[in-house]
Amino acid sequence: MGLSTVFFVVIVLCLLRWWKQIRNYWKYRSVMTKFADSLPGPTPLPIIGNALWLREADKTIFGLPGNAQNGEVSPFFELAEVALHASFERFMKPWLWPDFIFLTTPTGRRC
Repeated sequence: MGLSTVFFVVIVLCLLRWWKQIRNYWKYRSVMTKFADSLPGPTPLPIIGNALWLREADKTIFGLPGNAQNGEVSPFFELAEVALHASFERFMKPWLWPDFIFLTTPTGRRC
């Protein structure tokens, strides 16, 4: 039995094992593609996609919430930022690792 035959058998077995997940993925993808086609806006180019998305993607990639351009910040993002800073501060200061010490600090009381 050659290496290519073994490789082919492994691929077929993997496809049979995960057939339901693969089928669900393609079904979900087709629904989302139909939904994307119904949205207004410029027609995306093949491979390149919609260049407008690239212009707007940095609004959320670089740490700004999606609606930050409106001047309002979601309470979820505010709380997530507080939790992130508290976690980082606690990680960088080993003396704050015990709960009874950390909870007496201002940062611990905010969490």
